[in-house]
Amino acid sequence: MIQVMRKAQELAEAIAASDVYSALKAARAAVDADPEASGLLARWEETGRAARQALREAAPDAAAQLRAFQALQREVDDNDLIRRLRTCRQNFDDMLESVNQVLLEEVGAGREGEAPSGSGGCAGCAGCSRKS
Repeated sequence: MIQVMRKAQELAEAIAASDVYSALKAARAAVDADPEASGLLARWEETGRAARQALREAAPDAAAQLRAFQALQREVDDNDLIRRLRTCRQNFDDMLESVNQVLLEEVGAGREGEAPSGSGGCAGCAGCSRKS
């Protein structure tokens, strides 16, 4: 178990040193440093929470809350810094998914009688004996 944890630490260090993670940190810092982008994200998150709550509770102003959220969504989508942050987050998520896929394939391929997970991975799977 100790060896596995050491390798996990090495993997974490490699991920932290990756260009993908560096780009994500830089994009996050750029959004945080820009009052317009950071304020827009904060308003979007708060408006989204309020809209979801209004819809759950069937509040009379739920439709207005939803429209306000959708308007902010368009602004968020149009902001270059936020768009860059989303792209970097997606790239980071893709990298982690690839790492996870390699781990699943290596562990699954090493067990006799167990079929490898295949090229599609678990993301679109209807279910098997592997539970994450």
